[in-house]
Amino acid sequence: MEQLDKVQVSLSLLSDVYYKATINHVRIFLAIAARNNEVVETRDLPNLLGMTQTTVNRCMNSMADRSYLHEQGYGLLRVEINQEDNRQRLVSLTAKGKTLASKMMEIIYD
Repeated sequence: MEQLDKVQVSLSLLSDVYYKATINHVRIFLAIAARNNEVVETRDLPNLLGMTQTTVNRCMNSMADRSYLHEQGYGLLRVEINQEDNRQRLVSLTAKGKTLASKMMEIIYD
């Protein structure tokens, strides 16, 4: 039970940064954080997470620099165009996202 409390506390850190965070935001953030040293192509996330591409894009954009509603994003993710294939986008954690992921891991694994 103590481990679940730690998970709950770590997830509250994300909601403190992004109060509109849904379970989809959490799953996407954690999937990218878990692969932080790898190149993550956005096209791989829908199959990995069982979500539509539209859901993944909207969630990623809101955690990046702007949301699909043109609101300011939360700066946790960096979405870039793949230089080798302009049709593809690559996603990674920003410094702010890395700090958040690190704090979450400290809570869970402490």
